[in-house]
Amino acid sequence: MDLFRGFGLRSRRPGRAALRRARAAPGVGRQSKSMKTSAATKPNAVGEPDAAGASVEWTPERRADHRWTVWIVLLGVPYLLLHQEVIRRAVRIALEQPDWSHALAVPFISAWFVRRRWDRVRETVVQPCWWGLPVMVFGVAAYMLALFPVRNAMLAGYAAVLDLLGLVWFVGGTRVLRLLWFPIGYLAFAIKISDKIWELAAWRLQLLAARIAAACLTLLGLDAQVRGAVIEIWTGLDRTTRLNVAEACSGLRMLMALTALGAAFVYVWARPWWKRLLLWGLTAPIAVGVNVGRVTLAGLLSQSFPRLAGGTLHAWVGTFMVVPALGAFLLAAWGLDRLIPEVPAGAEVDLEHGVGSGGDG
Repeated sequence: MDLFRGFGLRSRRPGRAALRRARAAPGVGRQSKSMKTSAATKPNAVGEPDAAGASVEWTPERRADHRWTVWIVLLGVPYLLLHQEVIRRAVRIALEQPDWSHALAVPFISAWFVRRRWDRVRETVVQPCWWGLPVMVFGVAAYMLALFPVRNAMLAGYAAVLDLLGLVWFVGGTRVLRLLWFPIGYLAFAIKISDKIWELAAWRLQLLAARIAAACLTLLGLDAQVRGAVIEIWTGLDRTTRLNVAEACSGLRMLMALTALGAAFVYVWARPWWKRLLLWGLTAPIAVGVNVGRVTLAGLLSQSFPRLAGGTLHAWVGTFMVVPALGAFLLAAWGLDRLIPEVPAGAEVDLEHGVGSGGDG
């Protein structure tokens, strides 16, 4: 059975009988008389009525958009209703928890990626793939188990993304999935990590930030010692400051935001796949390094301006530290291009120096 015949989305090549009917149709192989009409009676490109007021057929582009819109509504509404629990929770967490506020931008970035690919999706011949059905069924089963009895919101969110991947694969086919796999998978960045994993990762990052920041303060001439996640700064025999690297100062919030933004950047970065992965892997050390700089700055301010080292200003500084992190990320991308230049297409490769040489030297 052709699932898409009712909406005009082709799922298979036309048969021989259809080809014979098309060849026998009047007007095929010669120019139609309607093509020779004047500009006053010629239908426009958007399908508006002609001068006589008669209805004109839509262009192929508008017809394809209409068919895709119908299918998106028919499949999207049940999907949203089934996964409304995890969607409401993701929005509530993004609005109430500052650590996960970047999740509000994830759906819009994903929609932008879909818009960039939409012309190619519209031109793709839809051919359902049955391999997507078990993926979709597994995603729905995992989602239901995550809601009850497991009660794991993170598992439910990832299962919802997997369910959407299986749905697109099953209905649209492999060709459509190749175009939309990243926008769909990118939605996983909006799913909050479970509290147990979050607290464990935050504690590890707290210890790392405290140790490296204490070493930086020592290099700057201060007597800094580390006790767990607390940095003690001494002046002679008197302890002057205790700097607590709390969970909010672990840098995990910035790490998650930078990882999501970095994934979006490397996807549109026209470079080889290995260079993209390398740049995306640098998001973790960049986030940790910027957070260490923040803690080190707080330790320096605590000696001269104790009130500036904590409180509201300290929180605002932590919020805007994503700006230098993005700057460092873009600088790393520029550095990779300078250190590992691309060999132009058709250029001769110099085996001795490892770079490409053009024909004109």
